[in-house]
Amino acid sequence: MTFFWRNQQNNGSSGSGGGGGSEQQHSVGLPTTNGKRHLPLPRGPHSVGFIDLMTPGDPETGSFVRVLYPTEEQCIESTEKWPLWSEDDYLTGFVNFVQAMSVRWPSWAPKDEFYGEKFSYLTQFMPSAPFPTVFRMMNGTVHVPIIENAAPDSSRQWPLVVFSHGLGCARNIYSRVCYDLASYGFVVAAVEHRDGSGCLSYWLEDSKPATRNIIPHKWIAANADEYHARNKQVHHRAAEVSRALDLMTRLNGDMEGEVVKNVLDTNGAFNLERLKGIMDLSSPAICGHSFGGATTCLALAKDSRFRVGIALDAWMFPLKEEDIGADLEQPLFFINADTFRCDETLRKISEFRLSPEKSAEENAVDRRFQYIKGSVHQNTLDLPFIFQFSLVKKFVGLLSETCPETVIDLNNKLMVQFLWKHLSKDGAGSSDSDVDSDITKRSDLLEELKFPVATATGLSGYSWI
Repeated sequence: MTFFWRNQQNNGSSGSGGGGGSEQQHSVGLPTTNGKRHLPLPRGPHSVGFIDLMTPGDPETGSFVRVLYPTEEQCIESTEKWPLWSEDDYLTGFVNFVQAMSVRWPSWAPKDEFYGEKFSYLTQFMPSAPFPTVFRMMNGTVHVPIIENAAPDSSRQWPLVVFSHGLGCARNIYSRVCYDLASYGFVVAAVEHRDGSGCLSYWLEDSKPATRNIIPHKWIAANADEYHARNKQVHHRAAEVSRALDLMTRLNGDMEGEVVKNVLDTNGAFNLERLKGIMDLSSPAICGHSFGGATTCLALAKDSRFRVGIALDAWMFPLKEEDIGADLEQPLFFINADTFRCDETLRKISEFRLSPEKSAEENAVDRRFQYIKGSVHQNTLDLPFIFQFSLVKKFVGLLSETCPETVIDLNNKLMVQFLWKHLSKDGAGSSDSDVDSDITKRSDLLEELKFPVATATGLSGYSWI
């Protein structure tokens, strides 16, 4: 099957020197296919289908996920089935999130990459209602190159990855990470968290017609106990990813229970029976970015069904007082951004290192800690590719020293490589022999995380180990 990503213009991914090329040197303009402007095509050998799936119940009992999966339908031939990158309500919700951040910046979240933080008070006066129109005027209408309601490829069973988004985000905002994983042979359940940490979400009350209950971003007041609020949210999120695993297990036919109902699919456009038997659930993975990275760590500790984890630029403040690192037994890969390495977060991540007091057999679990040089926290999101003006990118923390296409390419292939190592039983990793070599070519951008340790000079003095 065609490797779609090799047939499109690779904007900026072939920069020179150790930094992979700066964003100022490389255009990251989006391609257009059949008149539709869209995110770059999936990198792997498979086209990707998807459904949005919401089960009955409120945020404490139901689930809301975007399920992405390999399909034999051809991406380029199905542009009429590509979804918009975001609905207007979510764009409006993003303004609400930015305003909340201006009132109280999250603890342990570095500010240096967010030039606009210096003028954050101005965002409180930003009207949210016209923002979707302004967004499209600045960035155009953007589609995602995945096929809605496509028939899943049932020729084999695909490993499952559950994905947890970050603070102020939603199920669609990491489309490139999720559809790249699916294109390399995974089923991805991208959870939309409904704890108030996203930019927006909703649930449908069982009525005729169904009542849409909006869940706005929850502001943390300046005088509120931030840790208590965030810790409550991360436990809610961990329960949501476990429910997502329950849901996928039921869809696969491996768990008894009521027939799964998708309250979003009122016309029966997609028969959920199509998903039965297509997943290999012997070793499910959990991955997430920022708040989703903390969710990943907690989910691994609370739900042993998750057999491997990847934490992307984990925001560890919500786990500040949780003691879970030393007892975790699953393989875990921390991939950090260059700018998101504050001492507090690194100290918390260091608790997940293997203990020198344990035997070699006890320390056989795979733990990795790396960062991508010249990257910023939001390189994992789709936003660096959607926003078109460098000044706007700098204002909202999207401007990176290393070309964003290089960063996302390396990040996603590191994920694929790690997942294949721990989840592949029948050679799924053989579908693209270039992944290892592509990572090797970019090894100059990878650096091992170093962790601060307090010394006798006091709290301000650290040595690095």
